[in-house]
Amino acid sequence: MSQSNFLNQSEEVKTAYLVTMVAISTADRENTAEEVAFVDQMSAEAGLLEDSQAKVREAVRDSPGIDLNAQLEQLKDNEIKFALLTDLLNLSYADGELEKEEVDAIRQIQAKLEVSDEQFDALEKYVKEANKEVEDQDGNAVMTAVGQPKEVKQNFLERVGLMVYFKK
Repeated sequence: MSQSNFLNQSEEVKTAYLVTMVAISTADRENTAEEVAFVDQMSAEAGLLEDSQAKVREAVRDSPGIDLNAQLEQLKDNEIKFALLTDLLNLSYADGELEKEEVDAIRQIQAKLEVSDEQFDALEKYVKEANKEVEDQDGNAVMTAVGQPKEVKQNFLERVGLMVYFKK
């Protein structure tokens, strides 16, 4: 996701985005240190007001208590929903693998955001391929704070057959 696109969103959209990410990060019932650090850094970089930061922190403590439908309602008519799905997939991949429970939870969000299966499959393929492309010496995925690979080889989208889904 482009940081400027996210940072230019309203306080409500940024908060809904991050609360949704927290809810999915706990879909496997365990927050890894990497997942918690990712969400903390996103909240700080978003420049959220204290009330919004408190909502995100509360979501970390009590994800089952989150009204996910209310969060998604704020996002479904915004193009940022594609970045959200990409970041959710990257967040799920932060611990080195995409857990079935996490992907299933993200698929439910995909439906509520009214994103087609074809679009979602393209995003999922992008995340998997990007994470294969960008690994450290130990084979671990290397991600930035906003869930984007630090370095993706030139013509990546063309090489993995995804450019058609990302052209406007």
